[in-house]
Amino acid sequence: MRFTTTSSRRNLASLLAIARLFDDNTKMQAVVHGGSGGDAVALPWVSLFDHVIYGPSDRPLLRITPNSSEDPLMSHPAFTTNVVAAGEINDRYRNSNPSQGIGYPMGTLQWLFMIGESLRIAGFDAYGYRGAHAQSIEMAASYYACYAKHAGFRQIITAANSASCGDVRQYIGKVVNGVDANILIGALRFPGNKAITEVEEAARASASVGPFSLDAVLFGRWRN
Repeated sequence: MRFTTTSSRRNLASLLAIARLFDDNTKMQAVVHGGSGGDAVALPWVSLFDHVIYGPSDRPLLRITPNSSEDPLMSHPAFTTNVVAAGEINDRYRNSNPSQGIGYPMGTLQWLFMIGESLRIAGFDAYGYRGAHAQSIEMAASYYACYAKHAGFRQIITAANSASCGDVRQYIGKVVNGVDANILIGALRFPGNKAITEVEEAARASASVGPFSLDAVLFGRWRN
């Protein structure tokens, strides 16, 4: 789990950008699969992907920062339940303030979409890809859409308002922030996924206001 640092993601994105810039398929394959020799990438996309999203039958790996309390509202700077739901992103443990628990996973999901777009254009189906534990980008977008539906964008999650979302205890007291922009690109790439598209209009309304409203159009346009 320590592989999933911001620097690792940025480094991989930079390598991918260079490979695309020079239209170098060998380097592109190395970024995705690891490559060999002088083009070898120590932590390629498929490896990093497997450490980012939890799959249907996963259990949490070692806690990076131990809980200071078993109460999610009192445990700082981290909190982690001893279970995970399919689609959860491993940055979930951050808990210094109410914005981190979903804010950090949404930053990771946004990175996955950005990388996914670059790979899609290059001919690699990142959106249809399934990791070693059957996890996918679609699975992550669907999971966090549940909180957008039941608690609401930019609202506080409680056990009562989000009881139907898997592993809700992990997110009690957290703000549903950063989810709206990811829902918009998720609806574009997974138009048949009702869990995502049913909150698309609300996501559009939420992402159209505030100081970061331009982030709503991550890739230049709305879905319709």
